[in-house]
Amino acid sequence: LEYKYTGNRLNQVIESAMNDTGYEGGNNMIDYDVNGNMTSMKDKGINSIVYNHLNLPNAFAMNYPDPIIVGQRSSANVGYLYRADGTKLRKTYSTRPARGNIRTSMTDYLDGFQYSYREAGGICLTCRTEYAFEEQAYGNISTAF
Repeated sequence: LEYKYTGNRLNQVIESAMNDTGYEGGNNMIDYDVNGNMTSMKDKGINSIVYNHLNLPNAFAMNYPDPIIVGQRSSANVGYLYRADGTKLRKTYSTRPARGNIRTSMTDYLDGFQYSYREAGGICLTCRTEYAFEEQAYGNISTAF
């Protein structure tokens, strides 16, 4: 692999050996904005990254090989919502398979807890939270999430 830099920015990764088990990319350029934030990396399917006024990632647009239909590409979008101080409040993830409907899920981050939802409605039942209860020497119970 050959890495091309400008200062401390990685501009391109070149795979000369064409090794299937090595770097899977197309030798594309990596784009940055004026603040030094990466805005795209086509080799890894990242079409665009948009940042907010705090230089936090606000939205990602990606594409990737469809896991079911060989030769087709699917797309995904990820959006983030932050408080004014930069604390992440929500992540929205949408996928568009090569064939089929758009699927959307949301995760809210509130006071150390995560609440995950799917567009089908309600709370994500497969998103588990585990509780461990331990009894201390004097009979008090401590909880760990």
